Amino acid sequence: MNGSIGTFAIVYGAILAQMIVFVACSWGLAAALGARVIDVMMGAPGLVRFRAGGVAVRIGLVPGASLGFAGRGNDCGDDPRGWRRLPLARRLAIVVGPWLVSCAIAVALLGGRALTSIAHGFVQVLYPLDPTPLVRRFVELAAHAPMTVVLGLVLAKLTAMNLLPLPSLAGGGVIDELRGGAPARGGWTMAGTLFVMLYIAGRFLYALVRVSI
Repeated sequence: MNGSIGTFAIVYGAILAQMIVFVACSWGLAAALGARVIDVMMGAPGLVRFRAGGVAVRIGLVPGASLGFAGRGNDCGDDPRGWRRLPLARRLAIVVGPWLVSCAIAVALLGGRALTSIAHGFVQVLYPLDPTPLVRRFVELAAHAPMTVVLGLVLAKLTAMNLLPLPSLAGGGVIDELRGGAPARGGWTMAGTLFVMLYIAGRFLYALVRVSI
């Protein structure tokens, strides 16, 4: 049991490190390219809340991270750093940049295996229906591999997932920016996105429970 707890702690630590990389890169790119961050979420629910440099920060235990930008998805008004006032290239850089950095770190840690892992990740996120064997192999690897390998794999798989063309992910964000408008908010679009995200999360949560017991 202690070994299992230690393994899951390693995996959780790798996911936490990925969240820190994502937030730091997104915030840094926004500052460098002229966007204004208004809120940051690192984990849910927001058990710890504070403000840093005028930015509302929320921290929770359930993995997940996002940033809110002034004027994104609505009229930026008179804010000179509103999202829609930025050139397209800068908006795309802020959306995709953190995942390119994650990919680069994964390659530095794993070498060419990182790119293979990302390529496989595009399929593994959506298929097979029962990912228990995948999760079991990853947990077994995490129990014996160096932390650098675990972190590299986490970065690779989360990069693949976040580049999927879903509105709540970076891939969908790129599509929104290329369309030149605010993110789609239609009922069918939101319902479809929610279904896909629940499908992804539900499968892997089910697999994690099976591996844990």
